[in-house]
Amino acid sequence: MTLDHLLQANGYLFFRGVLDPAVIQAVRAEYLIALQEAGVVDPESVEPVWNGAGARRVAAAVEGLKARNPWRILCADPTLARILRVIMGGEYTWLPLITYRVSPPLERPALCRDAMCRFVRVHQDGYNNPSLTFVIFWLPLMLIDEDVGGLAIAEGFHKAVLPHDTSGPTKFGIRKGVIPDEAWATTTFRSGDMVVMDALTPHTGTTNHSDRFRLSIDFRLSPQCRRPILGRLLAIDSNELSIRTDEGETIDLRINDSTAFPYRRGSALDNGGRIPRAEVADYLTVGQRILATHEAGHAQLVRGFDAGPRG
Repeated sequence: MTLDHLLQANGYLFFRGVLDPAVIQAVRAEYLIALQEAGVVDPESVEPVWNGAGARRVAAAVEGLKARNPWRILCADPTLARILRVIMGGEYTWLPLITYRVSPPLERPALCRDAMCRFVRVHQDGYNNPSLTFVIFWLPLMLIDEDVGGLAIAEGFHKAVLPHDTSGPTKFGIRKGVIPDEAWATTTFRSGDMVVMDALTPHTGTTNHSDRFRLSIDFRLSPQCRRPILGRLLAIDSNELSIRTDEGETIDLRINDSTAFPYRRGSALDNGGRIPRAEVADYLTVGQRILATHEAGHAQLVRGFDAGPRG
């Protein structure tokens, strides 16, 4: 059975120690620098031990990581590229959906000792990205044991139709109690390990009960044959948009009421996490980086990056 078939059958793959230690160490070093510059880890520390600084400084560390962009180290690694081609079954496209995770310790862990209580948010990435074909890759950048917490996966539930809690404005999670406790799988993760997940595999992070930040990175790839449109927004109104692709082509797409514009601010908070169609031109900025899927000239999903309401 091929890796692709195993992924489809199980919903995830777990690889122990397959990545180049030097590459992972280089990425981890970028994280440590960002944490030290933000003042949440002491300058002399060689481990990501939290010094007690507040949430604002943690947010600053994440912004520092985005500026340093350690993803570039992974992208340039030929060993990882070979592994990714095998898993993806051929050529692939990196999506601009890369997350640098620096999860701080829980300040009052005694209130959250039960295994299920430690779950942060059970979700499926694919639920909020309709029509986008992708595979998720999660890489630990340190030893992640039970105290540090980590990634938990619901085995075999990627093919189930799961009810989501849509009462909140965004980031819809799977309703509590839908997935039985015995379905969840996790382990101790080490640098060099890699978890691969189907876009609809339910998963969650768990709360950190240690004295240090949990460091990981996750990214998403599309098979080359199913890659979305990636480029810059040229123009947009409530009926259509125009994109200049990374390859230099201009593509015009029609917008209809079914077009998904996921967002997390403004009127989207009162509209199920979606930008109201009449307001899309106020949220997406000409020149902004865009990801879009389409069918027969109609936009299915449009995601803008570094977007926000103007005015």
